[in-house]
Amino acid sequence: MAGLRTLLTNWLEQLCAGTYDEHYVEQRSAIGRRHVALELSQVFTNAAMSRLRGRIVDLLRADWHGPNDELLDLVASLNKL
Repeated sequence: MAGLRTLLTNWLEQLCAGTYDEHYVEQRSAIGRRHVALELSQVFTNAAMSRLRGRIVDLLRADWHGPNDELLDLVASLNKL
């Protein structure tokens, strides 16, 4: 379980790093291929992504001190990633 936690931490760090080059895309594709190889249902992947996004948004909102429209823009950007 600690290995999965490390992988998820790395995934989140890369998501927030701002470098979305070919290497980033290849890593994300490799993760997807691994999920397919494990026969992980897309339903579970979608549910996990939704929970992650929701938690990130909760953390942003809890610590946000700027204008609300900027927070909305930030959340929209996050959802595109």
